[in-house]
Amino acid sequence: MPEFYIQRKLHRGDKLLIDSELVGQSGIFVVLAEPGAGKSDLLDFLSKSYEVPRQPASQFVHEAPATKSVLVIDALDEVARIGEEKINEIIVKARASTATTVILASRSYVWDQARTTAVRDCFGAEPTILRLEPFDDDEQRQLFADYLPSEDFEAFRTEATRFELTPILGNPQFLKLFADAYVQGGRRFSSKKQIYADAVRRLASERRNAPGATARPEIDAIVAAASEIFAKLLLSGALGVSANEEIEGDAYPYLRSIASNAEIADFALNTRLFKPTDTVNRHDPVHRIVAEYCAANYLDPTNTFSLRRCLAVVAPNSTVRNELRGLLGWMASLGKRDTQETIGKLDPYAVFANGDASQLDSLVKPMLLNGLKVAS
Repeated sequence: MPEFYIQRKLHRGDKLLIDSELVGQSGIFVVLAEPGAGKSDLLDFLSKSYEVPRQPASQFVHEAPATKSVLVIDALDEVARIGEEKINEIIVKARASTATTVILASRSYVWDQARTTAVRDCFGAEPTILRLEPFDDDEQRQLFADYLPSEDFEAFRTEATRFELTPILGNPQFLKLFADAYVQGGRRFSSKKQIYADAVRRLASERRNAPGATARPEIDAIVAAASEIFAKLLLSGALGVSANEEIEGDAYPYLRSIASNAEIADFALNTRLFKPTDTVNRHDPVHRIVAEYCAANYLDPTNTFSLRRCLAVVAPNSTVRNELRGLLGWMASLGKRDTQETIGKLDPYAVFANGDASQLDSLVKPMLLNGLKVAS
């Protein structure tokens, strides 16, 4: 759990709970939220309260059967990217343990009624579905003050309001991302595309006391190296990278085996574009949204691969992979008109819902609106 933690509220049906109210209860609990909402921090709080480790689902599925009375399992959505059957394996394995309290966390989009039914059938009891409440204004102010103590939250919020960002500031990771962009951009926003560009450059800036700082490459080179890695992780379904070679490294491939420039990739790993996992030497992208933006830049058809080759992986047989819709949206936003048209015909919703629709060509927008009408 981070040193600074704001107590979280959760919805249990139409009832609002405080995170501490869960401690001491038995049963099966499923925490659902969108990316960046703070699921892992909440689970760290619960695991510390129960004095048990928070286990990533990708790690739990490979371990020997547990003998703990409490299980805290995070990121079920990440094993779903490896294979849908993995979630069922985790559910069965948790049931086979001696645990009387099982806490699972997942991104909302991979959880449906069928999974709830599968948990109920396996455990013989109805799971409690919990949804994280976004931070309110006061909680946002507290988080901002801790993250950037020398900055003015009200000035930041005023600038965020100009770009209609306030509805998503309740997401802790988005708030931090936009705060980084705010400082990097001279406390002024110009477009959503520029917000992400500035945020990424700030995340790639030098960490304090970073080793080898005197020989550090330019920020643009570090961002490019990270973008290449993010693209390969997203397209392959891998979760992150390992700083060491591993025998079973499909979910965390060896960094130097997938990077074109291993030396610069090492510097990228030492920035805030990556975050360490609970397993030594393994690192995840700091946030999936950041990875999608960077990967879309790397996959720009004018720089790397043709659009046809990209779509063969992102949307095989013209069927968009659900987990790559964010990447697809940014590819359209950052691409030229022909790229926007091709992707817009394939998945108009992904283009509007992800990336920066303000960057689209004026002739493409009516086409997308018509596509949405047909789809609805």
